[in-house]
Amino acid sequence: MARQAAKQPAKRTSKKPVPQTKVGAKTSNVLVLSRKSLAVIGRNWRFFLWFMVVYAALNILLVHNFVSDVGSLRDQVQQLFGGTNQALTNTGTYVLLVANQSSASGAAGVYQYMLMIVGSLALIWAIRQFMSDNPPQSLRVRDAYYEGLYPLATFVLVLVVLALELLPLIFGGTVYSLVVTGGVASSGFEQVFWGLVFLGAIMLSGWLILRSIFALYIVTLPGMTPIAALQHAARVTSGYKLNMVRKFVFLFMIFAILSAIVMVPAIAFVPNAAQTVLFTLGLISLPVVHSYLYTMYREQVGE
Repeated sequence: MARQAAKQPAKRTSKKPVPQTKVGAKTSNVLVLSRKSLAVIGRNWRFFLWFMVVYAALNILLVHNFVSDVGSLRDQVQQLFGGTNQALTNTGTYVLLVANQSSASGAAGVYQYMLMIVGSLALIWAIRQFMSDNPPQSLRVRDAYYEGLYPLATFVLVLVVLALELLPLIFGGTVYSLVVTGGVASSGFEQVFWGLVFLGAIMLSGWLILRSIFALYIVTLPGMTPIAALQHAARVTSGYKLNMVRKFVFLFMIFAILSAIVMVPAIAFVPNAAQTVLFTLGLISLPVVHSYLYTMYREQVGE
């Protein structure tokens, strides 16, 4: 009997590489988090510079979504506001430029989303290497694109889940618009009620997104499935959502303020270069956002 037991092969178990989460892991404040994430880019600036050059070339080749005449666009906004407030006119033009930058149509729109997904995967792979225990001295952009694309299918599936989590926001906004513009909510009480319903839809979508956002980084681990990544992301963010909201709001405000500081004078004094300046800001924002979010994720899993 003992010999038979010894001859029996050990059962193999396959486990997904789910990272261990340290409960109660201490996270940095927004200033320290920003400094850490920017330090990653600063130490490896050559890689990120060449990444932005390649990404810009692909965007210009495949998307090239530029406004032909920013000056005429500013004139239209100026007529809309009566031409009395130049600061308001330049700010309105800036908002329209941002909307145009992110709303390419047709084949250009498809290429824009594809490039963003591919670029994000390459950046996530590179940032993970740079923030590992044994970071490489240098990386080639080619290697980041080659090595980072293997979880493309699972990454897209997680993106689909995130898009579905926006449905409460979209549905709530549609209902609120129909009720208010259609005259259904005529009294102040009814408008407040439907406004609260819309606010609830916003909060629901926001809670779902916060619960799942780190799955974009977890799913890029070897052997990880979308469901396992979403489950682990929910555990990672449990109890940290208010802290995450503060950090997301800080990131959004910093980008909005800095881009406005750069763009509003550009529109006012060099309108022909405004679109190029906005395009450059968009190139810079992609690695900065991913470095910020990945640093936040590492802190919350206690790495």
